[in-house]
Amino acid sequence: MDRARVLLDINNAIVAHLDLKWNVCGLGVRASRTSETRGYERYTFAREQWNFPALTVRRQTFDLCECIKEDKMATLRAIRNNEPTTNASAARVDMKLEVVVIPVSDVDRAKEFYARLGWRLDADFTAVDDWRGVQFTPSGSGCSVIFGKNVTKAAPGSAQGLYLAVSDIEATRNDLLRRGVEVSEVFHGSNEHTGQDEPYLFGRLRVSGPDPAHTSYSSFASFHDPDGNGWLLQELTTRLPGRGVSNFDVASLTELLRETEKHHGEYEPTAPKHHWSGWYAAYIVARQDGKTPEEAAKDGKRHIEGELAA
Repeated sequence: MDRARVLLDINNAIVAHLDLKWNVCGLGVRASRTSETRGYERYTFAREQWNFPALTVRRQTFDLCECIKEDKMATLRAIRNNEPTTNASAARVDMKLEVVVIPVSDVDRAKEFYARLGWRLDADFTAVDDWRGVQFTPSGSGCSVIFGKNVTKAAPGSAQGLYLAVSDIEATRNDLLRRGVEVSEVFHGSNEHTGQDEPYLFGRLRVSGPDPAHTSYSSFASFHDPDGNGWLLQELTTRLPGRGVSNFDVASLTELLRETEKHHGEYEPTAPKHHWSGWYAAYIVARQDGKTPEEAAKDGKRHIEGELAA
């Protein structure tokens, strides 16, 4: 048998082994490319020796599993300690809320109402005579709403407790009033859940006026569409830790860029040569994911130094 054929057989055996290695090693997680490469190098080194004994093959196969185990145990330790890991299998999978379906009885009436709110009309599609879908996106929102004909079995008007985050509740309420939308007075909660008012997150007793301390998340106003689907405006000025940053306007994006510049400036004196854009991108994504400025700065550092090491 010639050498080329032997190496081809070796390669095929290794590929099959790597596809099954999570069962062989009993860890239930695919190994990283680093451990695969180390094990492959050890295994093929033995196989390329023409007169190797069977024990050598078994030993190198065992070493491959040991490489994988070492790599996986490091990953598991990192997960337990809430440390970053480069293992793709341990990475978080993003799931972003894209669309909320609103049940309505009259599509054209609903379309006129949501257009009056100043929301962006994204689409109005029809298919034969028994289906229609209309999509609107609220100003500054990453999530859209869809309503139409035969898009949901829910009863018209049954969607309740739909929250819209706003930075200035009084200004938003006044804007809706100018557009001809009937909006409640601004109110705040008392955490009383036995009152007679329409229920919402803070109870069933709505206290007139904004929250006395103007605490973020604590002031509300409500309105309904023509079918009775219920919306609440919630004033949000500062997000709780871990909630990320979003819904950028010029002022909030300017503030985030200045924050990013400050932390990048602290990193730069001791940093390897790099382009600022990569660090900025990693920092901003981390902040959007809810990380603190300090955690985001560490992500920026890891991104730059990981790229340079690659």
